Amino acid sequence: MKVLFRVDSSHEIGTGHVVRCVALAKILKNEGYSITFYSLDLPGNLNSWIQQQGIEVVSSLSSHEFYDCCIFDHYSLNNTQESSFRRYTKIIGVIDDWGTRMHDADFIIDPSISANSTLRAQVNSNTKFFTGPKWLLLREEFEKHHAEATARKNFQKVFVFFGGTDPKKLSIPYIRAMQEMEADLSGLNLKIIVSPHQANADDILKMRLPDFIEVHYNPISIPKLMLDCDIYFGSGGTITWERMCLGLTGAVISVVENQVDIAKTLHQIGLHHYIGSSETIAPKTALKNLLELIDSRSSTLTKMSERSLSLIDGKGTQRVSNLLSELLTHN
Repeated sequence: MKVLFRVDSSHEIGTGHVVRCVALAKILKNEGYSITFYSLDLPGNLNSWIQQQGIEVVSSLSSHEFYDCCIFDHYSLNNTQESSFRRYTKIIGVIDDWGTRMHDADFIIDPSISANSTLRAQVNSNTKFFTGPKWLLLREEFEKHHAEATARKNFQKVFVFFGGTDPKKLSIPYIRAMQEMEADLSGLNLKIIVSPHQANADDILKMRLPDFIEVHYNPISIPKLMLDCDIYFGSGGTITWERMCLGLTGAVISVVENQVDIAKTLHQIGLHHYIGSSETIAPKTALKNLLELIDSRSSTLTKMSERSLSLIDGKGTQRVSNLLSELLTHN
């Protein structure tokens, strides 16, 4: 069977959509499916990386192409664009965890804990709707390392991340703030993760930093680095679910609008601490917030870590694959 993914990545869009679609695509490919990604050639895209995973990438479709299923994962596309793909496929699926758009889909996966999930379901009331963290699309290695993770009790090693493309270029301003706050932060070990897809990655690598700040450029294993850390500090997005799967709670800053709803919801139900938007919170203020959280609420952080581990088991990608197989079998 042939499955088409309609997903884009760029400096502005970020990497999360592609990463979770590739996670699903790899499982489907191992089960014998033929996989194609339809992704535009946008600045800062991950198309070459997708191809390195052994997946075909195209930027257009010919009129004679036909797929058993097309899966959309794109905040900028809605039912109008989805309808136009009916000529290429018999089943359309959508991965959607933000906003309340109407879709032309046969099924929708909403892999989130979000205040707007109910509204998304209501807007698409005639569509099969599967929602909640059991459907989270995580890479295989997160499921493998989930069993090794334990609730954190000492909060010294900090996993710092501002997104796969760092769209607001926050890494350097925050590193500079850390340097200026060395006296306050010296008891911590700040591990800053830098992706090769960041436009300012070279500038970060050239910076001379004190010992308590470490730069980890394109680390071999994100899960292993997370397991070595005690607390998270940085942006929302796909990283939210990855770190929760490994019990890494922390303090979150939203860097784009689509991160706000989930970040606030998880704060309200006690799964992490939401500081606010990067546009309104200065780096030093955010770092002071992190310090206060560690100093005054360590027992609360441990409970957050425990709850995260119990909530997300990393098996969601296989569940979605099984669901897709079932849907295709009956259509």
